[in-house]
Amino acid sequence: MAPKKKSTTQAKPQVPDRGPVPVTLLSGFLGAGKTTLLEHILKNREGLRCAVIVNDMAEINIDASLVKGTHLLQTQEKMVELHNGCICCTLREDLLVELRKLALSNKFDIIVIESTGIAEPMQVAETFFMDLKDGRGLLNQCARLDNCVTVVDGSTFFDLLKSVESVTEKYAPPSSEGSAETTALVPDEDDRNISHLLVDQVEFANVVILNKMDLLQKDPEKLHHTLSTIRTLNPTAKIVTAVKSQVELTDILFTENFTETYAFKAKGWMHDLNSGEKHNPETLEYGISSFVYRHSKPFHPKRVYDFMVRYFLLQEISEPTEEDVQRAAEADEARPNGEPHDEELARKRSREEEEEEQRERQRVLSENQSRAATRLEEIGNVFRSKGYVWIGSPARLGSFGEWNQAGHLLSLSVGGGWGMFPETAAKIRDDMKFIEKAPCQEIVFIGQGLKKDCITQALDACVLRDDEATELTCVMEAAGDGAKTLLHFGDPFEPWTMEDVDGDGGEWEDVEDDDDV
Repeated sequence: MAPKKKSTTQAKPQVPDRGPVPVTLLSGFLGAGKTTLLEHILKNREGLRCAVIVNDMAEINIDASLVKGTHLLQTQEKMVELHNGCICCTLREDLLVELRKLALSNKFDIIVIESTGIAEPMQVAETFFMDLKDGRGLLNQCARLDNCVTVVDGSTFFDLLKSVESVTEKYAPPSSEGSAETTALVPDEDDRNISHLLVDQVEFANVVILNKMDLLQKDPEKLHHTLSTIRTLNPTAKIVTAVKSQVELTDILFTENFTETYAFKAKGWMHDLNSGEKHNPETLEYGISSFVYRHSKPFHPKRVYDFMVRYFLLQEISEPTEEDVQRAAEADEARPNGEPHDEELARKRSREEEEEEQRERQRVLSENQSRAATRLEEIGNVFRSKGYVWIGSPARLGSFGEWNQAGHLLSLSVGGGWGMFPETAAKIRDDMKFIEKAPCQEIVFIGQGLKKDCITQALDACVLRDDEATELTCVMEAAGDGAKTLLHFGDPFEPWTMEDVDGDGGEWEDVEDDDDV
């Protein structure tokens, strides 16, 4: 099924009867074409009363200035500028307040939000289910999220998907030569990975606009590969192709695309994990497929660690320990009053240190090229995997690890106890619900030319053998209560320091189950 093409005339969106004001959220990476899309909406809205919220990380809202410069906003219409922060985190409460104010004014048919290029749409969507405990109820009682639209720059999609850089490294490199304008695009020390952020934006979309088709059409193979990859990451989203963000407004306004149910199922990996459904066979034309790896026994910590670092750049995410917090507090106290932390670091960073950082970046890039070649040869082009892992070290048995890989980077973090497993249908709500889940391995792999048997065999080899399971049981019995902090089998992972992990969630009797995957 080909993506929907645009007609030369614009169909007029139908304004629904009164109720909560519909809101369209525009997401997408820096430079993908969100502001151009917003201008297109304003040029072709044909009498719709439209309020606009434009978010910018910088102290000066450049996107808002560009829209104002087009003179497309009428005197009765309103633009709200939220800047010097991001609406998916630091400005979330500000967004809620402004949305409620606009909705309750009864002056607008629709509200369009242009988020900053580094915003996570799921975090913005959560705003509609937040309660400020001020007696005024949830936002969705007066303003409802109607459509999540992600704009993708087709010409750079795979470059970003393969990136190992953090947001700060890509858009605010630590260099004395960097301009203030570039540095202002992102907050300091934003260590989110570029490829993960891109995948998050695609997976949560109701509509994906594949933009800059004039560039993509010069390379048909790249075009087909891009379309197939997006379909695989988000099989339920509508894909609309565009040049200079020119799309039918009926695809993005008054759609009623967004529902809580859709949000819970929108992520491509979760779609496979929960439903067992297969992706559209057309993806097989380009060698793109997916499968779920499952096993009922824990992984040997050292062997699964070796698997991870053989094929990916491993990033471990853990809560700071009390010692980390204490050291940070002592460092803050030792810092002279009145001197901003970042300015002090910038003054102290010598040219030699910057050159060393550049050499380190080149080393990482070289290693990742080598990993990519090994990955492609041995297990196929895995560009997305996500799931839950059970690691056979005494201190980790009662908790699940969250496996999250996009492109070259694989992050691993503690998710909580198996007795407090997050219920899929509650993830977007503040009132998080939990279920009890039997410890296991569940990882979805998505990629091109996947070597399923090789991946399965390699991960099966990481599972504890019977003699190792017996050994671990004896070690735990001898350690008693000390087993909760004990690492075994040369466990190379960083300690998991969550204090609220449910220690009773992983019953060791499960280790004695059969070997079937």
